Amino acid sequence: MAFRATHDAIISPTPVNTRFCVNKCAAVCDSRGDLAIGLRLGGQIYFSPINDTGGVNGQKIRVLAADDAYKVDETARLTKEALANPEVVALFGFAGTANVGKLLSEGILEQGGAAWAAPYTGGKALRSPFNPWIFHVRAGYADETEHMV
Repeated sequence: MAFRATHDAIISPTPVNTRFCVNKCAAVCDSRGDLAIGLRLGGQIYFSPINDTGGVNGQKIRVLAADDAYKVDETARLTKEALANPEVVALFGFAGTANVGKLLSEGILEQGGAAWAAPYTGGKALRSPFNPWIFHVRAGYADETEHMV
């Protein structure tokens, strides 16, 4: 079975929808594939019990995915495409400092209006200046290095 890089999104419920959708973007088809598969599996492990107990206010969480092949321009294009979907309410995962940096430098998060949880990078550009759209679960590279020495 071949795996492809993905980005995952959360979809916003309307009164007739039965799910939220989350969107994630990371490379699966090269040496980084295990990381992307792990990020997606981690999301599924987290969201499954929420869905099993009724979801969020009765709305199930659905993960959407698309291949970015770890290419910066493809990450930007696919993220814009996902955020154009009115059902997408959040992003999660994503890997690569350059990839996620482009989303910030082009204002894609602000334009899309969706929160972004757990980007898998410790890059300073995601932390300084503070960005209210991003919710980190990983320390920055400087913090990681400081605690190692």
